Amino acid sequence: MNTGKQINAMVVILFLALISIGAYSIFEPFRFDDAEDEGLEQTVERGARTFALNCRICHGDRGEGGGPGGRLGAAPTLDREGLQGIDDSGAFDPDALKQAERLVRNTITCGRAGTFMPTWGVEQGGTLNQEQIRQLTVLITQARLPDRGSPWEIAQEQADEVDAEASQHAELEMPDGGLDADETAIAINNAAPFLRDQFVRIDEERMHIPLYQLQVTRAAALGSGPAADHAAGTPLLETDVAPGEDPDTGNTLRADVAAADTSFVVSGITRIQVGDLLLIDDEQMRVTSILSGIPTTRQVLVEKTKRKPKALLVSGAGDIEVGDIIRIDGELMEVTGVRDDGDPEIALSDDLSASATRIAVSDPAFFRPEYLLRIGEEQLRIIGPVDTRQTLGDALGRAETSFSVSGTEGLTESMIIRMDDELMRIEELKPARVTVERAAPLPLAGDQVQETQAASHSAGAPILATGVAEGEEPDTGQSPLEAIGAGDTEFTVSGTTGLVVDATFQIDGEGVTIIDIEPATLKVERAVEDTDRADHDRRIAIYEANLLAVERGAGSTGASSHSAGDAIFMTELAVQRGVESSERDEHALGEEIFLGDSLNVERGVLQTEAAEHQNGALVLDHPPAPTGPARTEEACGQPAPPEGPTPTPGPTPTPVAGAIPITAEFTAFDLAEITVDAGTPVTVHLNNIDDQVEHNFAVYTEEDGDQIAVGEICTGPCENDTPVPAQEAGTYYFQCDVHPTIMTGNYVVE
Repeated sequence: MNTGKQINAMVVILFLALISIGAYSIFEPFRFDDAEDEGLEQTVERGARTFALNCRICHGDRGEGGGPGGRLGAAPTLDREGLQGIDDSGAFDPDALKQAERLVRNTITCGRAGTFMPTWGVEQGGTLNQEQIRQLTVLITQARLPDRGSPWEIAQEQADEVDAEASQHAELEMPDGGLDADETAIAINNAAPFLRDQFVRIDEERMHIPLYQLQVTRAAALGSGPAADHAAGTPLLETDVAPGEDPDTGNTLRADVAAADTSFVVSGITRIQVGDLLLIDDEQMRVTSILSGIPTTRQVLVEKTKRKPKALLVSGAGDIEVGDIIRIDGELMEVTGVRDDGDPEIALSDDLSASATRIAVSDPAFFRPEYLLRIGEEQLRIIGPVDTRQTLGDALGRAETSFSVSGTEGLTESMIIRMDDELMRIEELKPARVTVERAAPLPLAGDQVQETQAASHSAGAPILATGVAEGEEPDTGQSPLEAIGAGDTEFTVSGTTGLVVDATFQIDGEGVTIIDIEPATLKVERAVEDTDRADHDRRIAIYEANLLAVERGAGSTGASSHSAGDAIFMTELAVQRGVESSERDEHALGEEIFLGDSLNVERGVLQTEAAEHQNGALVLDHPPAPTGPARTEEACGQPAPPEGPTPTPGPTPTPVAGAIPITAEFTAFDLAEITVDAGTPVTVHLNNIDDQVEHNFAVYTEEDGDQIAVGEICTGPCENDTPVPAQEAGTYYFQCDVHPTIMTGNYVVE
């Protein structure tokens, strides 16, 4: 190549290089901006994920505040202009943004003593590192993203995904294509992830899956008086109980009940059945139906089931019909057959007359209360094992033949008893004995006592506890087994449960103090009737032989006689396993059998309204807010807040003017009250030299909380002056906005 051509080539190359440099200089700022925007969006997304996993159960999914978000009512709104650098005039202020970032970062790291806000920084014992806290700070203080708008939209997306994962992406699947606003039974494609007492969400509506819900006829309809309002926590009482029995069912109202309500949520349904007449406060109600938040067949598996078998032995058929979809744990099954000839390989041990209410069986430990069984053409319902009401005193090994028990009442020599699966024959029994001090004084209200006299007492006289709280039952359930003379200091008793050494008890009108207790003992023949010796835990129940108490002629069948050796049959379900893409699984004895893929819910709860929803809408988990006391532990130098109410500060004797020095000491300002003359401007000199956390000084009106003046935030050791305008005469208050629950005072204008 000659020189001219070389020069021309170099000129072309140089020209192209200049064009490239020019193009780069033109487009590089845009490329840099794109990279910066992409980095900001990535930071916000990561912060949103952290927020969804840690923060939103108090502050709401999108930072809207605990109340609107259906979470912790005291949690403040985070999606607000004051945290995004927007000043009172609505203009963006870079300095205000920096202050907000410091405030947010410090609050996340250190928490707030006296509130529910925990410490999140790892250096303070929390779980978030500095990068995660930075990402959260960017999320909270970033007003908008270039292409995606508010970062709180991303936070909502992350929350939805977390909640969808928790509910396994369950979808609404109503038979008619959607859910009306007045329906409370919802059908879904997968009910396995849901539990009683859980909150869920479809679109914006929040719902509650109750424990149990009663449908009732109120007093007015029964003609027994007007219906009334009732408060949450009110006990549900039975009206049809024998004299001396406790009418309390042990269940309570879970929420307030209005006089017009015919359905309400309760804590449980123990001792409650359809048709029962209940007493709530002074109002009677008739139970017309019982709903569970998770619809159930009220039946259970009576034996462990592996993955392959297509027949299930269950406690009864109830309302289960061919074609029903049932659920055990997370597996769905279609019922293809219902039979009453399932064979647990158990038989009658003794002849059974038509009038007997106890049956002897070859394996009594197999049965549980409410199991339905069949002998011949008769159905029987299990009430439970025949309990002697005594328990084993200490753990029993296989070789031991003598042991202590809670008492001997109801036990006799030669009687066969059962512990777990082992039968034993009593060869000898020794009742419990007590040694007492007679004529002990009985405690009365306050420090008063009542002197008593030794007297004779008959066998069977109740032994009553003394000093019990009002409403508690004083009867120990024990009594002397023999008559007691006025001078006797030792006697046998029915049992020792409820009796305590050095405690005073009452027999008739006499006080006796127990000095010593000798427990009841049994000597037995072990492993009778071909049962196996076994170890037994202390305090297990002692049952009467292999007997079961039963309801005869259940299910409209007639009671009849049966012979020893007759087979006992139970309900067997033929099923198609693992339907609707659920997985086959093993299931334990006693697992509850749920009916269908549906939920019973309370609609429009947690500040939402019931609405219509279309099939395919996700049924999302809605985790509840935390409960419990406010945080009190130290962090970032914060001591625990003082217990009890904050003392009212005393007045400052003389109004001040000019500069007012105040030192921030984290838990308080050193001046609890400022008094100034109306119209006299003052300046607060805030000293934060010795503290290492952020503080400011703000004055607010007492009436509505409007802010009057704010000082600049001191970060770490610092000082600053804050002009405070003198208002009209009245009492205002001041506080540090970083720690408002523990740093407050009064600002009095005279």
